Formats: sequence, structure tokens, C-alpha cells
Amino acid sequence: MRQAGNDSDKVRFRDILLRLRNAQVTMQDWNCLMEQTPTQVADLTPFVLRLYPTVEAVVQYSRTSLIRIARDQTPSEYMKFPD
Repeated sequence: MRQAGNDSDKVRFRDILLRLRNAQVTMQDWNCLMEQTPTQVADLTPFVLRLYPTVEAVVQYSRTSLIRIARDQTPSEYMKFPD
């Protein structure tokens, strides 16, 4: 797990992530996460947090997203290289 630190908030967050991974999340966990959620949802449009239980699920989502992006663009748009 990449969440480092030993203060109580970070330990609590790691515990919540573990319970999410094991499908054992509680209402208390949900409320804790909601306390950390910004109230201006419109400000988060390009920054959506997605949690996946396995690396395979991350790979599948990434693959699907890349296929969709490639399909929606012409080859000249996604083949541009930085100068």
C-alpha cells in the first residue's frame, strides 16, 4: 500500500482502504470518507478518484479508457509528439 505515515488519520485511512478492498466497509468508514470530500463537486470534474480492488481491475479500466480515447480521436491527434 502506498499510503505512508503513522499519524492517526493516515492509519485510519489505510484501515478504511483495507476494508474497502475486502468489501467490509462500514457506515463509520463511509462517514469518515465523506468528511474528507470537498463540497464543491464541480471543482473535481477532471479529478475523479476511482478505487479498484485488484490490479487487474485497474488494467481493465485503463485499457477500456485508452481504447475509447483512441476511437474518439483521429490518428494525427494521438500521435503527436512533444517538441
